[in-house]
Amino acid sequence: MEAILTVLALFAGVLGISAGVREVRRQRTLARDGVQVTGHVYRVDVERDSDGATYRPLIAYRDENGVEQKFRSSLSGGRERHPVGSEVPLRYVPGRPGLVDIDTTHNKAFSLLLTFGIGVVFLSVAVYAVASGEVL
Repeated sequence: MEAILTVLALFAGVLGISAGVREVRRQRTLARDGVQVTGHVYRVDVERDSDGATYRPLIAYRDENGVEQKFRSSLSGGRERHPVGSEVPLRYVPGRPGLVDIDTTHNKAFSLLLTFGIGVVFLSVAVYAVASGEVL
């Protein structure tokens, strides 16, 4: 049973690191090929549970052809950072409607820290367990 938990921790660590690498590539593409625009928050989805509320903004912007595009932020938080009606800096890649994100240092750093952080924690636990002979 302990060996299975160690393998699962190793697997989760590799998945987290892989997600971090994918996020770095996505952010690099947005920085290189992206166009900056201002989006407007038209709705905020609120999910409530026993721990409180989670807020996720839905944002509209106009692409290079003047067509309104909408997307849901990939990150959510425990407080409402972008209320309805607020302007939000965005970066999107023309011709690739799925490649858009809020263009703030906080948003970029948090998504990288989240993915890499989870991966490093699980990978560290698995490596420690194997190296110390204390397989989980």
